[in-house]
Amino acid sequence: MAILQVRDFDDGLYSSLKSMAKSENRSISQEVISIIEKYLSNPHVFF
Repeated sequence: MAILQVRDFDDGLYSSLKSMAKSENRSISQEVISIIEKYLSNPHVFF
């Protein structure tokens, strides 16, 4: 399985991501994967 590392991530954005993960009972990594999967399955909804 691949590893993705993100540097210089905005603190406010990270805090929002952490809150979203907590509300879904997921780790931050699991939440990021979920967000990316949702986006890739239907990208035109986001733009």
